[in-house]
Amino acid sequence: MQELQPPEILYHYTTTDTLFSILQNLKKEAREDAQRDELSYYKFTLWASHILYCNDPIEYDFYFECLGDALKQDLFGEPADPLLPDKILKFIEALDIFNPAILSLSESQDNLPMWRGYSNNGQGVSIGFKTDILKEAFGENTEFVKCIYRSSEQLVEEINLQEIKDAVIEEDGTFSLGDKIPGLLFERRKKYKHAAYEYEKEWRLYLNNPVEYKYRMRNGLIIPYIELELPFSVIDSICVGPTAAPDLSENSLEMILHSKLSNLDREIKLSISDIPFTIL
Repeated sequence: MQELQPPEILYHYTTTDTLFSILQNLKKEAREDAQRDELSYYKFTLWASHILYCNDPIEYDFYFECLGDALKQDLFGEPADPLLPDKILKFIEALDIFNPAILSLSESQDNLPMWRGYSNNGQGVSIGFKTDILKEAFGENTEFVKCIYRSSEQLVEEINLQEIKDAVIEEDGTFSLGDKIPGLLFERRKKYKHAAYEYEKEWRLYLNNPVEYKYRMRNGLIIPYIELELPFSVIDSICVGPTAAPDLSENSLEMILHSKLSNLDREIKLSISDIPFTIL
């Protein structure tokens, strides 16, 4: 199946502290072929967390939970072994050999629930990324995936049980890995989210099988993550969230961009959220 192409710009909601760290740690690449300053010569680092350690790790299990319900409802009708659906699900879960990191992005630049959930209750920014440069930066091991939103009941009905049954069960009733089952399940698992999150309009940038994870602490938990080095030219825009002092926030952002990028700061579009701070 042909990969669905993302919009030209997707947005990443984050805190002002994260943006400040990006700008403070900008590095300019020394290149002999450089004829003039360009944003692509400025590099910054962004973090992508392991899929199991994102803001809502339970969402990655959503597909398997619905798969388990579907198996119990009608894969075998009334099997001789009532625990057979559970055995199949545990067998499938044991095959989880994929180890991706993801960067979560949204089609929406200025979204109230997103400000509340992912940007320190509005005290942050949404950064517009050019998707073609993101894809180019990471090559073949990356993939944009548009999330599909379903209720549990809808997904249970949509799951194709026959293809799963054919892939894991031999004629004699024994389990078999099969050539396609790991990839088949990962393709489905990575894109489904509960319908309650539909407002996010999420796209995920999957970085499959990263070479090396680093680790950091967050709220008492060790988080595996990878560092993504990106050219500053990947940034199209920065939208200041609905803070108590949006004009001051935008002004200081303009100042630091100019100090770090000189005249190139004009290439970054700056804006302020249209959402009133008082409703947060």
